[in-house]
Amino acid sequence: MNYLLIVDDSPMDSHLARSLLEKQFSERIKFAVNGWEALEQIEEQLPLIVITDLQLPEMDGLQLTERIHERFPTVPVLLMTAHGSEEIAAEALARGAVDYVPKSMLATELCRAVSSVLAVSKGGTRDQAVQRYLSREEFQFDLDNDPALITPLVLQLQDSVRLMGLVGETQGMRLAKALTEALRNAMFHGNLELTTEEWDAVRPAPANADIVKQRMQDPLYGGRQVIVTASVTQYFAQFSIRDEGRGFDTNTIPDLSRDPSQLTNNQRRGLVLIQAFCDEVYFNRRGNEITLTKCRCSDKVASN
Repeated sequence: MNYLLIVDDSPMDSHLARSLLEKQFSERIKFAVNGWEALEQIEEQLPLIVITDLQLPEMDGLQLTERIHERFPTVPVLLMTAHGSEEIAAEALARGAVDYVPKSMLATELCRAVSSVLAVSKGGTRDQAVQRYLSREEFQFDLDNDPALITPLVLQLQDSVRLMGLVGETQGMRLAKALTEALRNAMFHGNLELTTEEWDAVRPAPANADIVKQRMQDPLYGGRQVIVTASVTQYFAQFSIRDEGRGFDTNTIPDLSRDPSQLTNNQRRGLVLIQAFCDEVYFNRRGNEITLTKCRCSDKVASN
């Protein structure tokens, strides 16, 4: 039976996480109080996702993430970060974790993050003999501002990257997370020009939010599109995502490698994940187009 695994030695935090997840997910929820116990449970049966605290006895969350990434590369790991653990969390993202949620934001962010990870972990496959001869795929999509289009598009791009042998399972999920965040930013911040506060308020169900409906009916915003181009080869994949909004000051973009404390800044969360999961990230001068590059040479688990 599919299940979600929570790893935390704090009964209070485990209970909070469980109560939040039970409201949205029907899967069984299991617990482990340390990394060794978690690995034993994963060995017996693979969970859909591991949700782990970073501060654990005997084996910390970084070490647990590394062991799961090495031994069970198809199992995604989501971190719960406490204040003061930003550097460890940044290192865990670099070594295999697919997302993170600050403990101070569990009530609003945990279920959304788990849903997002599970969505991108279910990419399809095109099991055809001719696929092994494929050397390049190129795409262009001109998307309306419909959030329902994001997951199907990301799954298609993720599928292409996997089939090209560019990434393994975990790296594929991490790339899918980066693409999802970039598409959301383009639709809601770029084209519809929602402020960070407005986006935070509508994020659980943006398609049903009044402000989104109003912007979609406004000729100034509603006719804008998101232009996505992709080039995928056996050696690298490059994705450009351009909105038709006014852009933003790219000098305000955080640098996770220099400032891990950005992990606690929910306003920058999407950009932090994009930086962590791609080899190169750059914006055009106007600030309305982002280009993400993933290289084969950087993926040590491409065959997993």
